[in-house]
Amino acid sequence: MKPTHLRTSRPYHITAYCRFAATLCAPDPEAVEDAFNDQVQAAEDALPGLIVDHLKVEEDG
Repeated sequence: MKPTHLRTSRPYHITAYCRFAATLCAPDPEAVEDAFNDQVQAAEDALPGLIVDHLKVEEDG
């Protein structure tokens, strides 16, 4: 008699939407974007499949 393979787990696909806002201090908008891009890259490395749409950079205050 052949052993029966029991499937104990199934794959699931999760889609989630998040809103992220941050205040970063830098001498100019390009430096802020560089710092933000570094953080996004770290998040994408930690969470494969993460998609980040960069919306805008504006001076705060």
